[in-house]
Amino acid sequence: MNKIYMGVNTGPGPQDVVVFYTDGSKRTHPLHHIVRHSLDGFQWGYGGSGPADLALSILCDCLSVPMAHKYYQAFKFKFVASADRQLYIKEADILDWIGEQENKEKQNEEGA
Repeated sequence: MNKIYMGVNTGPGPQDVVVFYTDGSKRTHPLHHIVRHSLDGFQWGYGGSGPADLALSILCDCLSVPMAHKYYQAFKFKFVASADRQLYIKEADILDWIGEQENKEKQNEEGA
């Protein structure tokens, strides 16, 4: 739980997202774009294909690939589509949210 996903919307077109490590190492790297919906690249602030790829790419960086594919659309609407000009998502918040999603699924399965 030591990453932050950050980007600043600089105008029309694809945006860059950087992964910052908060473990004191001062490491950073550009977020790898996993292309599934948008050949153009990352975007945020709405629910389209650029935000979908951003959501998938963040979750693949943070979680297992199967879990990322399971949750990326819901994650897009919760974290990416609602972001304003500046994108700032903490890994800890992602992991908390994933835990909530899994608890809801477990409760639904038990109640069914």
